[in-house]
Amino acid sequence: MTFQARFAENLTWCRKRAGLTQEELAARAALGRDTVWKYERQVHVPILDALIRLGGALSVSPAELLDGIAYRPSFIGTGEGRYEIAAAPPSEARTSGE
Repeated sequence: MTFQARFAENLTWCRKRAGLTQEELAARAALGRDTVWKYERQVHVPILDALIRLGGALSVSPAELLDGIAYRPSFIGTGEGRYEIAAAPPSEARTSGE
């Protein structure tokens, strides 16, 4: 799984938990109406400003939208690091009673 896929899962889960459509979330976050669709379909990932807006519109911290995503730098030479994605997707790890 990629970090884009995990972010999309987190966003979709939080949006549905809040009972919002993509268009309603976009309006609350002051984003374009197709922007949320692109995030949930892994076409784009948000910049920091949009991440903060999405969290506020969903009444969650931006960290919750990034849950399960970590970056590990390479300490050997100048090699690039890698993203690490937690095994359990948020829909399996969370209960509907939250």
